[in-house]
Amino acid sequence: MSTKSNTTTGAKGGAERARKKRHITHSSPKLMKSSDIKEFILNSHEIIKEQQNFVLRKIENWLHENELSNNSQQIKNQNKKELIDFGAFICSYNIEIEIIEGLRESPDFIIALNQKRIGVELRDFCRQDEIRKENVLKMLFDNVEKEIKTVNPDLTGFFNVSLNEIILDRKDYLPFKTELFKKICNENIETKYIKSIRQSKSSKLHIYSGQGYCVGGITSDMILNAISEKEIKLNSYLSDNQLDEIWLLNVIGGLGTSSDYSYIDKSLTKNDLTSCFDKIFLFDFFRKEVIELKVNNKK
Repeated sequence: MSTKSNTTTGAKGGAERARKKRHITHSSPKLMKSSDIKEFILNSHEIIKEQQNFVLRKIENWLHENELSNNSQQIKNQNKKELIDFGAFICSYNIEIEIIEGLRESPDFIIALNQKRIGVELRDFCRQDEIRKENVLKMLFDNVEKEIKTVNPDLTGFFNVSLNEIILDRKDYLPFKTELFKKICNENIETKYIKSIRQSKSSKLHIYSGQGYCVGGITSDMILNAISEKEIKLNSYLSDNQLDEIWLLNVIGGLGTSSDYSYIDKSLTKNDLTSCFDKIFLFDFFRKEVIELKVNNKK
């Protein structure tokens, strides 16, 4: 089976299709109940404003189920990231997609489209150095949040922290937390680590960093390695006889900086790939661009 390469820009294609479908409407603000998850999405600068409510509509039930689960906070955060990435992909690629099963593994999602039951495996293009940096920052931000909630429980808002180009060693953890605490509490101090803090309204307190780092590009070797890694698990997907197709979705630049790349080599779309996956996608989260690669299916 063969598929043709296809590029879709979500800001134009997804939003335009959404307006044409009468049964899909943006949620009324009066119906939006406050929660950490919803406010995070609605205040996230990574998602185009006109798409926010649509993305939320597609994934909100799964976000609630994730928060109510007994999983560790680390797993909940990973699940939340995957749901937001996948919701943005749906908005950019095909708004008719409905999630049948989320919060699962092998594959990560089961969806319904064109009367087909399709398994979708999601993969991040990650840089290990940035993953470590993000984990350290998340730990430090969480520590400061807890301290602020203890001494100043009335302080709320989303605080987007931009950092100077300084490598944080262990010796920097304590002075960094002290500096961040004082800046968020609006103390007038000289800063070593923090470049700026942008605050937006929220009924909760949340500290995060939204700045991105772009290096290098996506090459054909990287794509082939990604396919090979995921095809190892493919037998477990194929054992589910109820699946009509299996897709591989590679997310570039999702929520988090560890998967940011400066460009995608468009020559990747010129050559056919032989794979057991029925469709293989590259999804640029920030540009809202979907590239569907040519696949010769070998199942």
